[in-house]
Amino acid sequence: MILSSCSIDRRLAKEFIQETKRPKVFLYMPENIFSVSYRPTLKDTTHLSSQQIDSLRFYESKYIQFLDQEKIKRAYENGFANQLKKYGYHVFINQPIPEEMGSDSLTPLSVTYSQIEFDEYVKKTSDFGFFNRKEYIKYFDIDAINLDSWLKIQRNKQTALFFVHDSITDIIDGYFYQKFSGKVKYRYKKHKMTLDDIYQFIEDVAGNHAQYFFDFFLNNYIEAHRKKDKKRYYQYHYDADHKVIMLIDELPWIKMKN
Repeated sequence: MILSSCSIDRRLAKEFIQETKRPKVFLYMPENIFSVSYRPTLKDTTHLSSQQIDSLRFYESKYIQFLDQEKIKRAYENGFANQLKKYGYHVFINQPIPEEMGSDSLTPLSVTYSQIEFDEYVKKTSDFGFFNRKEYIKYFDIDAINLDSWLKIQRNKQTALFFVHDSITDIIDGYFYQKFSGKVKYRYKKHKMTLDDIYQFIEDVAGNHAQYFFDFFLNNYIEAHRKKDKKRYYQYHYDADHKVIMLIDELPWIKMKN
């Protein structure tokens, strides 16, 4: 019986997932975390330098000036470590890598967040609906925060660099409706972000990064053990919570050049 390339790849994926021996992972945070506000200021900035304007916007920000750097780091560490433990890894946070490295397959890995940056801004968004073949649009300004993360994964002398972009915003829960008079109105409620929402968002994001980490090595394993006569146009993702292997177009992070 000849197995299709997809069947062979899935078998290899199961081999990697069922492997009980995982290398130790050492996780490191950056010393400083960057925060920038692009929220417009009402003050006259004509005679201010760009650095002074950045400082003014930071202290006028709604969120980033109140984020605690140590809480941010703990949220990253908890999210990444807790998710990676689901795959059978032991995660050591801010600890030195031991000199005895073990066999090649169990050589410890280091994951370093080389840079983390928050960008706060006001985002334009809209909602639309149709009544009597006429389109109605409602425009909103909502608060938004972009979170950009740069990760470096190292094993021995091999290094891989990745960039991940995530964002969180206020949530608009609304809808158009037509009154008995025929007039179309819009009813909505704005759910504004809180600092607790942002810290939970950070932890969730770090958990996603741990998934990307596992999927990266999962697909590397498949590529290293499959036949090279056929090109693979898909990637595998493993959902550890539901024990499901899925096909995806590409991994959600961007691999950068060293």
